[in-house]
Amino acid sequence: LSSLNEALACDPNHLPSLKARARIFDERGNFSAALADWGRALSIEPTSVDMLRSRAVLYTNMGKFDNALADYDRALQPGYPERCVTLRERAKGHKVNSDYAKALADLDEAVKVDPSCGGALVERAKLKWNLGDAAGAREDLSSAVKIDPHFGLGVSMEPDALGMLNSWQSKFLDSLKTTRRSAASDSAQQEASRILKKYLDVGR
Repeated sequence: LSSLNEALACDPNHLPSLKARARIFDERGNFSAALADWGRALSIEPTSVDMLRSRAVLYTNMGKFDNALADYDRALQPGYPERCVTLRERAKGHKVNSDYAKALADLDEAVKVDPSCGGALVERAKLKWNLGDAAGAREDLSSAVKIDPHFGLGVSMEPDALGMLNSWQSKFLDSLKTTRRSAASDSAQQEASRILKKYLDVGR
């Protein structure tokens, strides 16, 4: 942090340093300082989708949902890139705000915009599970794993997804114990995906 402070003392508008310091402030829970840096950064580059999303997440963590939605809306203007990712992130904000209908609508739109957006499929699977749509959740998660086998390991390690996976096949988590310990290797990730595919197909 001290080196970033020094860099910004020399050039208060140095964008990489502003972004890096904002993220450090955010991680440390200094939300007001992070917000100030994101604000300055966006005054320099107001159409940055990445920075708009980052500030929106910060606003969500601060409980300022209206401000978060305003930033997401700016990031979703026609012609702006990464629409699927932004919709997925806005859905997470709606979910934190307990607005599940809007969260599901955003995830539906994300998958419509980009059917290969595995992250949106995973988020929709978890949301559908929480809303009681087990069949829909299974279908979305299976589709995500087919798009990218790395989702096999990633989903298995998400705390809010464990109940969903465990309900489908209790042996799934036991099967991943060894795989998780060696999760850094590509072969381990492939094996995790193979196991997940196997248990997602149970009961079809």
